[in-house]
Amino acid sequence: MSQLNRWKAACTVLVFCAATASLSPAQTFTTLDTFIPGTFSRSQSPLVQSIDGNLYGEAGSIFKVTPSGTVTLVNSKCQALGCVGGLVQNPNLDLYGTSSTGGTFDCGTFFAITPPGTLFVKHNFACGYDGSSPQEGLAEASSGNFYGTTLDGGGFSYGTVFEVTPSGTVTTLAEFHGPDGESPYGGVALGVDGNLYGTTALGGANGYGTFYKITPAGVLTVLHDFEGIDGANPQAKLVQASNGNFYGTTTYGGVNYTCFQGCGTVFEATTAGVVTMLHSFDGTDGSVPQSALVQATDGNLYGTAAGNANFECPEAPSPEECGTIFQITTTGAFTLLHTFSGTDGGNPIGGLVQATNGTLYGTTYIGGTTTTCGNSCEGTVYSLSMGLGPFVAAVPPRDAVGHNLIILGSDLTGATSVTFNGTPATFTVVSATEIKTSVPVGATTGPLVVTTPGGTLSSNVIFRVP
Repeated sequence: MSQLNRWKAACTVLVFCAATASLSPAQTFTTLDTFIPGTFSRSQSPLVQSIDGNLYGEAGSIFKVTPSGTVTLVNSKCQALGCVGGLVQNPNLDLYGTSSTGGTFDCGTFFAITPPGTLFVKHNFACGYDGSSPQEGLAEASSGNFYGTTLDGGGFSYGTVFEVTPSGTVTTLAEFHGPDGESPYGGVALGVDGNLYGTTALGGANGYGTFYKITPAGVLTVLHDFEGIDGANPQAKLVQASNGNFYGTTTYGGVNYTCFQGCGTVFEATTAGVVTMLHSFDGTDGSVPQSALVQATDGNLYGTAAGNANFECPEAPSPEECGTIFQITTTGAFTLLHTFSGTDGGNPIGGLVQATNGTLYGTTYIGGTTTTCGNSCEGTVYSLSMGLGPFVAAVPPRDAVGHNLIILGSDLTGATSVTFNGTPATFTVVSATEIKTSVPVGATTGPLVVTTPGGTLSSNVIFRVP
């Protein structure tokens, strides 16, 4: 049994969940809907906002969530494919994703979903050189291509980093071989410097995983070997915050040992490889964080932990944990926001997304209760309002002058102006949730601003012009 599996087994036994939560008046947690067995199964992927203003995710089937919380089936093909990585919105209006199994060789696929909800498999991973079992969401480049990782495969069977075109042509950029990492669960994040950054769950000098950089040409550099005390076995995708540093979580490790060899950590990593542990979970505030963090418009980071150490989640099919939602600043100030009870969901391994209405949304892997499924529900969809205002988001958030892109929002009807760091752009308002535009001549890196009759909306992240 691997080190990762040993730690998983130990924490499954030792980590349980609390049934109470304390929220300040500024916070509002709402269970929006519950997944019913048969149509949906357990969700373990983040949601993504699409051009229609709705959120899309994977729970055995591809589903749609309205901002008010109504869940509907979009496509059931993922029940056979094993879609787990999360979806990515592309300016061509399609959603793209990967599956960990299924396809011609049962080693996973790369697929696209058209706006009506039709799923097309673009590439079948062949288990060998091009990798096997992609696990995490894709990163989209300004070229329109995507970057991702496979958990297995490659020349050493320790996983790969790949580039894939929208049409499905896959190029293997790097193959892990152990000392540079093994099992890259977390996918890759595209840095503002054009390089890719990611983590591996295993391998490296200590066997606890690595933090690495890879150039678009495929040159791989290990920047940090996790030591256990600073975290171990990172499985979540990194996020690059507005200060230029990356933030992530490790599933185990840290300085608190109520969960065998640590309940996990939140860490900061510079592009030079300096890793600083910001928070070490102790079980009561959460444990076993497996999902990516998100930097919201208030500058704070928000995330979820799969478990927490009080008692067993009643809806779990085995001794699993309910989990927590937390906030942490980029300097490490930690606040517990919500503890799942089981009836409102449990095991929130899909993480969070901030929609353009300012609200945070997520899913849980287990829990929920309705008259239809009782205590055998397949998880929930929830929202967490922190009182944050609306904003706009560019897809992609980095592009060259002259390139077309889309702007997502919540109330864009009647927009009178679009500017890129002060440079005006021509645009077309397609709907209340979508604007089509292109990066204007003279645009430089800075905020994207849309003026509407209701006020001025700024982008949640700085728009970068290469």
